[in-house]
Formats: sequence, C-alpha cells, structure tokens
Amino acid sequence: MRYVTLTLLVMFVFMAYGSGFAAKPDPETLFRENCPRVGGEGNDGCPDVLAICNAYGAVTGLKQASREACVQSCKDIARSQHKQYEDLSSCPAGIDQASALCTEYCRATYPK
Repeated sequence: MRYVTLTLLVMFVFMAYGSGFAAKPDPETLFRENCPRVGGEGNDGCPDVLAICNAYGAVTGLKQASREACVQSCKDIARSQHKQYEDLSSCPAGIDQASALCTEYCRATYPK
C-alpha cells in the first residue's frame, strides 16, 4: 500500500510539472531577455540595439490603460525609431522585431 501511494504521488508530480504547473516567466522578463537579441546574431550594423530595447520600457515598465493602448504605444515607439535610425539600413529589422516582442508583451499582459 505504501508503494502504491508513493508511486501515485510521483506520477502526480510528473503530470503536474508537464501540464504547466511549473512557473512561467512573466511577460516583462521575457521581453527583457529576448529583445537584446533582435536584429540577428551579434546585431551587426545596428549599434543601438540596447537603446532600441530600452525605449520600450515606457510600455513594459508602466501600467497601460488597455491592450489596445499598449499595442499602440509599441507601434508609436517603432515609428519614432524608424525615423531616428533611417540612415542605418541594418536597424529596421531589429526595430520591427523589438516592436513585435512589445506587442507580444501587451497581449500576454492585458487579456481581451
């Protein structure tokens, strides 16, 4: 009887772990970890990847009124950055990827 109980307990732990009971990183942490990688390996050619990512702190670091407002803030930052870095042909892809990560953050943080 003891072994059956122990076996059932072990099975429950494995099932719970595999079903998503494990803690998932919050959306802001995911953004902060992934954004510095935008623009490709080593971010060749776009010198300000960290500045590009840090600009989104205005979105990820502050409470937004709604999902739509959050997504619009991401788009506004991307539009501004495209103007700022228009002379650097290697930055637009990184800006678009950072904006997409920001939008993912909004969707994960502000449900419909």
